Amino acid sequence: MALYLGSNAHVFNTAALDAITSKLMARESEVEDALARAVNTAAEKTIELTEEEWNSYFRINGGYINGKVRLVRRARAGRTEAVVGARARATRADNFKFRVLPNRKGVRLNVRRGGSGGVIRNAFVIPRAKSNGQPLILERLQKYQKGERRDFRHGSKQIGRFNRAEKLRFKALYGPSVNQHFHDSRARVAPIAMTAAKEQFMKAIRA
Repeated sequence: MALYLGSNAHVFNTAALDAITSKLMARESEVEDALARAVNTAAEKTIELTEEEWNSYFRINGGYINGKVRLVRRARAGRTEAVVGARARATRADNFKFRVLPNRKGVRLNVRRGGSGGVIRNAFVIPRAKSNGQPLILERLQKYQKGERRDFRHGSKQIGRFNRAEKLRFKALYGPSVNQHFHDSRARVAPIAMTAAKEQFMKAIRA
């Protein structure tokens, strides 16, 4: 409010600004809520786009990635930061497209779309692994020795308090982990997700 005195002086006080200040304080809370929602939208969009990119790049069951890229921490007013994490465990090769070659000539494994894959000559498939009942692709590391045990244990000896394999006969085959893919894909999908979040934020605050 301005008070006009007899001279050319003007005296100001805050009476006329009090109402505006109250509105701005209320608006600040509204903006913080909108900002947190926008950040969460960016994170959720990043997950969606990462899953789409994964399925378009790999020859794998589309449901495999479900839940393996997730929102670890949501943003909220006062902490406008969201965290997206991806599963780091390697992907078992049997989740990708594979075919056992006749006459024990190995396994053709096709991980990426748009390619014919490659043949792993010393590989074979256990139809139902004990761990989950699914096929397991193994690669033989040592040539068959007459009289060797007919199971998939490596054989071990006591080293200190632990049993250690003396020589590995087989190894399970794995493909890229979701985390490996996310390490690269996030640079591609995050800008798209942020654009969607910005649009949502500007609409929410009617800017």
